[in-house]
Amino acid sequence: MKGRRPRVLVSDSQSDMRIDARAVVRAAQLALEINGASGTVSVVFLGRDQMRRLNRRWFRRNRLTDVIAFPLGGPCAPGDDLAGEVFVCPARALAQARESAENPAVEILRLVIHGVLHLLGRTDAAERDRREMLSEGDGILRRFLRADRAGRKAGDCRAPLSAKQGKHLTRRMPYI
Repeated sequence: MKGRRPRVLVSDSQSDMRIDARAVVRAAQLALEINGASGTVSVVFLGRDQMRRLNRRWFRRNRLTDVIAFPLGGPCAPGDDLAGEVFVCPARALAQARESAENPAVEILRLVIHGVLHLLGRTDAAERDRREMLSEGDGILRRFLRADRAGRKAGDCRAPLSAKQGKHLTRRMPYI
């Protein structure tokens, strides 16, 4: 059904960092809504070994990666219902956050948004496409963080969050 709020499911089977499922859901929903998509997306957090196995099985790359996305039924056009899965490796996100002096919570959200963009058909194989995709993802992330820091939900800038909900992305910490 078009026009309904995207449904985002979160599953966590790793122990490298605590995941704030509400922030993940809101960030993924924002990325979908900005692109006119509805439907259901699962975001799954995996440990190092699980992510390496997934990468090896589907892409024949025997190495750790940060995010993998699988559209179920192919990429969707704006306004279509989407079904897909985004797999994120928090261990890899932690390493990337350290390398770039980024808050690990923000890096997790960046990867979730990046995975959602892949579900929407964006690619990053060519350098130009990669730059465009990273720019689009960063724009969505900035919008999410601005709304969150202002104490509002990203999808509805009029709805205030509680003080407790708004704090998790406004301070540096090793988990989300």
